[in-house]
Amino acid sequence: MTTTYEVHDVAVRAEAELGEGPTWDAAAARLIWVDILSCRVHTYDPATGARTVRTTEQHV
Repeated sequence: MTTTYEVHDVAVRAEAELGEGPTWDAAAARLIWVDILSCRVHTYDPATGARTVRTTEQHV
C-alpha cells in the first residue's frame, strides 16, 4: 500500500494565541481568519501581499 501526501505552501506566517477559521472571501479575493484569544481579525490579499489586522474589544 502506498500513501500519497499533498504538499501545500503556507500562505501567511502569522503568530496567534489561538488562530482559527481560515475562510476564503471569494468576493474580495482574500483570506480571513481570527485569533480568538487576542481579539484580532486578520486578512491577507494574495494578489498584492497586503495584510490587515483589526482588533476587537472582545474575543472573536
